[in-house]
Formats: sequence, C-alpha cells, structure tokens
Amino acid sequence: MRVEGWELLLAEHVREAYGRRFQWGEHDCVLWAGRWVRLCTGKDLIAEWEGKYKTEAGARRIMKKLGYAVVADAVDDRLNPIPVALAKRGDILLGPSGALGVCFGRHGFFPGPDDVTMADTLTCPRAWAV
Repeated sequence: MRVEGWELLLAEHVREAYGRRFQWGEHDCVLWAGRWVRLCTGKDLIAEWEGKYKTEAGARRIMKKLGYAVVADAVDDRLNPIPVALAKRGDILLGPSGALGVCFGRHGFFPGPDDVTMADTLTCPRAWAV
C-alpha cells in the first residue's frame, strides 16, 4: 500500500535525480528504484544492496550471491510483475536499455550517465506494481 501523498513524493524523487551523475552504489538504477519503493510504501527492498558495492563488478557480485542472473529477476522476487500497458505512475519499469526506473504515466524516468533519462513507458519490456 502506498503512503498518503505519494504523488508529491514521486515528483520530488524524480526532481532530485535531475543533474545527478550515475554512480554505482550511490545513484544507480537499482538503488534509485528501490529508494522510491521505500519512500512510497515503507518497504525496504534494497537492504541487501545499499552500501555494499561501488562498482559494476561489485553490483554483479551481489546479484550473483543473491542468486540472480539479471536485475529483473531480483525485482520479480520483490514486486508483482504486471503488463507494461497497465503500469501507472509510481510503478517500476525495466527500461529499453536494461535499467530500472519509475513510471510517470506515459513516460518512465531512469538514472542516466549524466542526468535523468526518459523512455516511453510502452517501449519498456517489463513492469512491476508498487
């Protein structure tokens, strides 16, 4: 269940990501999406990840240690998959580039190399309900 006022929290979560550079273990897609879920629901789905790596190789080691081949497998274990066409604001998306992001309606937002990137929601291959 989402907290009251989640809509404003979502807008702030996206706004705060603008101008931030992608950084493994600090501002990457898993942590950004997981922090959104924590803000929105109070559920901490990234405790096993947060503060545990600083590189892509480190993130892959954690993923492998937890038994996942790809990041979507980890999300499948934590959230309910839904058809992308049913994704609504605040749901988690797997973007066309393979990054996790947050649905904002027609578009999804994703942490990019130098800033937030956007993709049309319907171009995303996977979605999960929050």
